[in-house]
Amino acid sequence: MTIENNLQKTETSSLKLVSFVIPYLLVISSLYLYSYWSTLGINIFEYISISDIIKISIKPAIMLSFFLSLVYFWGVTLLTLGEI
Repeated sequence: MTIENNLQKTETSSLKLVSFVIPYLLVISSLYLYSYWSTLGINIFEYISISDIIKISIKPAIMLSFFLSLVYFWGVTLLTLGEI
């Protein structure tokens, strides 16, 4: 197996991960909003739209993408150095 094959496999797995993470973040943000506001007796979904849920999920998405990019570049560095 060459380094190019390893990089291609990593890119493919990264795309699969991203396709899972985005809906996951939207569901988690929706559950957070529901659990927070339902304790006060308010149905928050009557007052917000999907764009508001997306706005709330941006901060965790940025932090997650930063972490994943660090892991990715660390792995690529180890692959190019031949340590893996």
